[in-house]
Amino acid sequence: VRDEPTTPTTMTTPTTPTTPRPMRIALCTFAFPKGFGPYGAQLRMLAYHLVRRSHWILWITWGGDTGGLLVPNQPDVGMSWLGGQIPENSPVYVSEINAIMRAHRIDALITMNDLTRQFVDEPFEPRSVAWFPNHFPELDPHSAHALHAYDAVASLAPGDASRVAAQLPYKEVRWVPHGIDVARGPRSKAQLRAEHGAPADAFVVAVTFANYDGENRKNVDLACLAFRQMRDALRADNHTGGRRTPFLYIRAVQINAAQKLIQQGKVKPLNVDAIAMGAGLRPAEVRIDTRELEYAQAVELTALADVLLHPSKTEGFGMPILEAQALGVPVVTNGWGAMLDYTYHGVAVPPLQPQWHSLGWVYTPNTSGFVEALVQVEGGKLPDGQVEAAAAFVRDELAPDVVTARLEEMLTTPRRPLNAPKYALRRYGDEESHSRAEWQFEWTVVADPTQSPVPDAIMRRMPNATRPVVVFQTLENSNEKTPDEEAFDGGHFAARPIVAVKTSLLAQALEMGSGSLDRAILGLLGQAGQTEFGGVGAVRIPMHPRHPSLRATGGRMPGREV
Repeated sequence: VRDEPTTPTTMTTPTTPTTPRPMRIALCTFAFPKGFGPYGAQLRMLAYHLVRRSHWILWITWGGDTGGLLVPNQPDVGMSWLGGQIPENSPVYVSEINAIMRAHRIDALITMNDLTRQFVDEPFEPRSVAWFPNHFPELDPHSAHALHAYDAVASLAPGDASRVAAQLPYKEVRWVPHGIDVARGPRSKAQLRAEHGAPADAFVVAVTFANYDGENRKNVDLACLAFRQMRDALRADNHTGGRRTPFLYIRAVQINAAQKLIQQGKVKPLNVDAIAMGAGLRPAEVRIDTRELEYAQAVELTALADVLLHPSKTEGFGMPILEAQALGVPVVTNGWGAMLDYTYHGVAVPPLQPQWHSLGWVYTPNTSGFVEALVQVEGGKLPDGQVEAAAAFVRDELAPDVVTARLEEMLTTPRRPLNAPKYALRRYGDEESHSRAEWQFEWTVVADPTQSPVPDAIMRRMPNATRPVVVFQTLENSNEKTPDEEAFDGGHFAARPIVAVKTSLLAQALEMGSGSLDRAILGLLGQAGQTEFGGVGAVRIPMHPRHPSLRATGGRMPGREV
């Protein structure tokens, strides 16, 4: 654990003097290795480059048998994969992941997934890094809970790295973006337009997204409205005939892997045709492309556009934004979070106001601002030098080997010992006598069985404690903290709060309370001047049953191993 979080504004190649020893590294995700989307693509890239650095990769996928190759042209040795069979929507506990990693002798772990199904009942055993796509200014309750298990967080955008570090001050947090290796193909813009049905001489506005999010996070309706208003503005200003006719190219990709979920009603794609028609767009001025293409084809298709329009409510990274700029295509984005961080060539439009989305606050895009930005791009009024600056940034900072080296450095950074006393841990309801060694600790932490203590937070607080009883908060699954500071100031506590108490004082309280931890802690909290507030010290664990097959196999998941 670092004393101060590291959140560089630029990422440079690590200067490790020696090559790290070969490790067995687990890459963990809910996505299939060959599945659609950035998670699968990024881990395939990372696996390939880590194998080139002499590491052995085990890919852990929860949903089923992975099958097939992990990466294109993979080496003959250096990789194996495990197809999990954890039931759909079933929680995944850190203890289960630890059991799997012990069984397969894992040295280090990188995960890349949304954290809604991952629950903390103990810390990860090997060195662990969450390559984390954050979508909200404040961590959503699932992520805030799950990230406590990791040694370090690799945040995808510089601004998010700063925000996450502020909320997890006892964690190592660094900026590590996705890797991008994009080069313009041999075909010209005119050839691409002829092949994909875009007018040769039009001002082509591209919108690209995977169509599985019925909550419309990508704001496809706003994109259509902004295009229509831009079209009308160009017509009104076209007195000399110098304006180009606008054309909207929407890539609303239908993901083949998601078709089963769509049929089951668990994923609801948008009706993009209805949205475009409702926005007043004529068939002749819009094309809706639903094909799922190979990555190289999809990126090349971006080069037919004059501008990429990206009005998402929120983005963890925004891969299309950087791919477009790497190809010299300007972008118009919603100006906050990762989109603001990564708009180098184009316009980041200031948003209007906060709005609630799913699990947290995001920012409402400004339609009129998008219209003005599109008119600006069509008129060739972007500042000079943006094209070169954007391309250089992607080339120098987001190259796959640079990104891999940064993650490798995080995996090999030693865990720093905490300059704080150790403590004994006891649970409410546990009335059994403990070993003599535990009574030798200066502090004892008492927690409910549903609370998972955060050792970093507790141990950093102890040297500064001025009173013998420290009451910590529990981060609940509802994103509330109990008790809150106002309740603490008023002398009100949640039932069975997590507390750290001087062991000698606890021994006296237990004797007075007939050996009951509940009565002992209740008595200590009732004594004036004994307690102080310690901030968040635990997260709540939902008490779901563990996956039975993992218990039966001792952590070995069904599947294939090399």
